[in-house]
Amino acid sequence: MDRSERLIGLLVTAVILGSLSLVGCADAPPPVPQKDIRSHADQFNEKMKQEEGEKGQPPHGMMP
Repeated sequence: MDRSERLIGLLVTAVILGSLSLVGCADAPPPVPQKDIRSHADQFNEKMKQEEGEKGQPPHGMMP
């Protein structure tokens, strides 16, 4: 192996290790509070009930 091949290999290794180290530095997104999730789900369910009620169909997952 000559000097230029070693230099290229060292450069490629440095780029790969540098990329991997940057990936580990990303901050995790903050968790969404459960009350917000429940509120959005309730709003969605109410909207679906209204839309299906206008069509005269029973809501999904509910028996007529």
